Amino acid sequence: MKNWIKGGPFNQVLEGKGFFISYNPRPGQMFGGWVADDGGDETALVRTGKGRNTYYILNGDFRKDYEKLINDGFVACKKFYDKKRKKFKSSWSTE
Repeated sequence: MKNWIKGGPFNQVLEGKGFFISYNPRPGQMFGGWVADDGGDETALVRTGKGRNTYYILNGDFRKDYEKLINDGFVACKKFYDKKRKKFKSSWSTE
């Protein structure tokens, strides 16, 4: 796997320029009652902004897909998210 770093007790983070990918195999463990829609893992594309982040969250493990796209930038990662969101979009997304 590419350069994933520990981002908290359970999640892993892969940094891009102006955005990052966050993978959490155990959502709900960090925040108590906050659980993934299907009770499984989540992969989030996170756009960082002035005082506010936007979260594009997919239910499931999409780390390998995002690893292939991270160097192509946010637009490439967002296109991937858009292709998958109909089937895998999390209700926790803030788009």
